[in-house]
Amino acid sequence: MAQGNNSVQCTKCEKEEAYLVTVKNGRQYVVCKHCGNMLVVEVKNGQFTGKVEG
Repeated sequence: MAQGNNSVQCTKCEKEEAYLVTVKNGRQYVVCKHCGNMLVVEVKNGQFTGKVEG
């Protein structure tokens, strides 16, 4: 499973920075350090694809 730091823009507070990708129930998530918003992301072959569900 791909894990590591990837640059993501939060859909709530719109801050962009590197977040740690974690896996929960088979889905990949990042949690915004500023507002706590949890985003579902897509990572393929260790690379963030840019697809975000907020």
